[in-house]
Amino acid sequence: MTTKRLLLWIMLLPVCALSAAEYTYVMTDYTAPSFTTTDNRFELKCAKGSGISAPQAGATDKFGDKDMRYYAGNTLTITSLGEGNITRITFAISRNGHASLTQPTVSTGAMEATPDYITQDGHRAWEYSWNGCAHSITFTIGELCTYGYECTENNKYDAGTLFFKAITITTDETSAVEQTPATRFEMFAADGHLNIIGVADGTMVHIYDITGAYVLSAPLVNGRVPIATLHRGIYLVRTDNHTRKLMIK
Repeated sequence: MTTKRLLLWIMLLPVCALSAAEYTYVMTDYTAPSFTTTDNRFELKCAKGSGISAPQAGATDKFGDKDMRYYAGNTLTITSLGEGNITRITFAISRNGHASLTQPTVSTGAMEATPDYITQDGHRAWEYSWNGCAHSITFTIGELCTYGYECTENNKYDAGTLFFKAITITTDETSAVEQTPATRFEMFAADGHLNIIGVADGTMVHIYDITGAYVLSAPLVNGRVPIATLHRGIYLVRTDNHTRKLMIK
């Protein structure tokens, strides 16, 4: 009986395929901390939970950054609106979020903090990622700060936060919407150029660093934009109605 129950429990666990599709969303496109992504692929739903402060959309700060802000005790549930499972979620922490970044607890899977690195404009950038296999994940923001630069011995009882400027969600679907040749979109870097398929020449391409700071804009010419001046790092590319993450090694 025990063996049968264990096998049934294992069969009910989500099984993620090896294929993957990645979607990046910038918080300047949203006005509230609970929202459905503009492409209707994912729902982000938050609650005050046990926290003193309620989640909120941050105002644009002196750096030109805008973020979503979740405080100690708040919950954030991210759900795929398609049939596939979510396998990775990466939060690009805003500069205001560096102070009291905390360790959230998660309903499934595991969290990992990426060491900070220096962006092209000399600012520090942090990423915080969830890894697992689930259709829906709930994050509960930690009560105390753990990773932020203010989380010193003297401030170890400060309340924790999760403030992010952008979020990248990876699923086990090749695409949540079947693409025809007319709607196909691809983007890749080669020979000092960013090559884009599926967007008309003349369309403006906007590139930001991972903190959301503007880097460059240029029209698409022969399906390409020159990016030889970009330093190694992670960038967000926006063109037409597409937003994608670009890594330059």
